[in-house]
Amino acid sequence: MGHPRRSFCRLLLGWLRWLPVLLLLLLPGLPLPEVAAQAGGAEPGTMSRGAAHGEHLLSAPLPQPDGGAAAVVAGLRHTCVLLRNGEVLCQGDDAQGQSTVPADLGPVSQISAGFDHTCALTRSGTVRCWGANGYGEADIPPDLGPVSQVSAGTQGTCVLLTDGTVRCWGIPVTYQPNVPPDLGPVIQISANVTINESGATCVVTNAGTVRCWGNILELEEMFIPTDLGPVSQISVGGKHACTVNARGQVRCWGGNSSGQSDVPPDLGPVSQVSAGFWHTCAVTTDAAVRCWGNDADGQSRVPPDLGPVSQVSAGFQHTCAVTTNGAVRCWGDNDHGQLVSGIAGGQSVGGSDSDGAVPTLPIPDTPSAIVPS
Repeated sequence: MGHPRRSFCRLLLGWLRWLPVLLLLLLPGLPLPEVAAQAGGAEPGTMSRGAAHGEHLLSAPLPQPDGGAAAVVAGLRHTCVLLRNGEVLCQGDDAQGQSTVPADLGPVSQISAGFDHTCALTRSGTVRCWGANGYGEADIPPDLGPVSQVSAGTQGTCVLLTDGTVRCWGIPVTYQPNVPPDLGPVIQISANVTINESGATCVVTNAGTVRCWGNILELEEMFIPTDLGPVSQISVGGKHACTVNARGQVRCWGGNSSGQSDVPPDLGPVSQVSAGFWHTCAVTTDAAVRCWGNDADGQSRVPPDLGPVSQVSAGFQHTCAVTTNGAVRCWGDNDHGQLVSGIAGGQSVGGSDSDGAVPTLPIPDTPSAIVPS
């Protein structure tokens, strides 16, 4: 057992790390600096780094590639895009290196953006992570084996192996216990991103049941509803979780301070759901995006000219989507330049910087899937 004073100091330092985020939540009217793409001096469409933004290092706007995007993930203050050719591009907050993609990454099949680290599953079945590594969340276990899904959480990472078992590392057992030994085969995982060092992970088993472990109290008594029924997808947000069943119906539970768990009664069937910090978004079966919950920065305000969408990712205070033609659109908070622009199938598509009134999960039958949040 560690020394009590040492444990207290470590806990205090951990909470101080999230003080800027807590101040932002408590003082939503706090003025924000200009967008990094404007202040950093980088030419639009270039991939330079080093723009200073307060105490944060920001990546420059993404280049405009050919072929378009396959998936997008919205993290806390950064965004990553998986291109159809397997390339990964990231932009936004880079204070921990979470937006600096390794040059030797190689072709990727899935990406996941955590609090301040990012992970990718390569097409060869290996996992690579970069960014914050205070608890070893970016250190891949040498005996990991082939992986089918990866989910980057707050200060931990979980993967689904090809044999249906789950491995997690990073967050100390003090905050998030180990994977339940009686879990059984799993088809999908989701590690949540929250504002302190605790966290929770949920999975969908082969039988369509939901299992969660970790700091469930952090998810405001997020106990799994007993009448949930068979589930095909789950997404864990900051303090709530949402599922999709075989009929495309969405069910959310847990924290509901901003209405993030109140599924619109007219939503209809969906193909995917993404739970953000305090808002939720879904892609309907007719390729439309619907968002509900906190809208302090316009993150729940879907652009009217968005068009048909194949995938959506709800982050902290911003949202991103991939259209059916491979374009990426983002809206909401842009205080760290996280709103991606310039990713499209041969055309430039800009993210809207809204000033209005606050992972994505893999879908089993989707070849290039992602995990937010």
